[in-house]
Amino acid sequence: MESFSSLTKAILWDFDGTIADTFPLVFFSLRQSFLYGDGRFLTDEDMANMFGPPEDEIIRRYFYNRDAVDWGIEFYHRLYGDYHEVFTVYHKRLHNLLENLYEKGCVQGIVTGKGRRSLALSLEHLGITGYFSTAVTGNDILLPKPHPESLLAALYKLGVSPEEAIMIGDSEADYLAAQALGMRCIVVGWYRIPSFSGNYLAIQDVESLANLFTHNYRFPPGLPH
Repeated sequence: MESFSSLTKAILWDFDGTIADTFPLVFFSLRQSFLYGDGRFLTDEDMANMFGPPEDEIIRRYFYNRDAVDWGIEFYHRLYGDYHEVFTVYHKRLHNLLENLYEKGCVQGIVTGKGRRSLALSLEHLGITGYFSTAVTGNDILLPKPHPESLLAALYKLGVSPEEAIMIGDSEADYLAAQALGMRCIVVGWYRIPSFSGNYLAIQDVESLANLFTHNYRFPPGLPH
């Protein structure tokens, strides 16, 4: 079997739960937007049931006060930017890995269900915008993961085939999207430990992922290659 590095021309990263944990920030900003723009308090369960579309689309779909939709979207993004450092968890070691991969010429892209605007805010706050050659967000597609549309769009933009790329995510949706294309997949668990089974490589800490890209790693038998 060829080495891991020789097989990989591009890496596609999920964002939330993989690069950074912004779920507490998203929940806070959405809750405040609905409270002050729509006059109702949303529980965590309420918001979880709304998840799927990007954040601006959630507000468009679920605001009862239709006159306040645009205000709610603007208020959400203002809170998202203002409280980014307060609620976001991000590993410095992961920043170093992204920088190292970029400096070595690795092509990297993001495939996420987040909205385009909130992703741009996060990348700017974390100082990692320049490490990615493309980003496909929830605003750019019709079918979210586990459908592979976002992965296909990113691969097309990067000019690589599924066989030449690897998906790094944290959820079953990430894994299933990659599996549908025959892509190799790494499922990480440094923010939340995966609880689903599948034919993927599980990595629980950033150091192990960095080591994988540093050394002449070979995929265990049975993983797609």
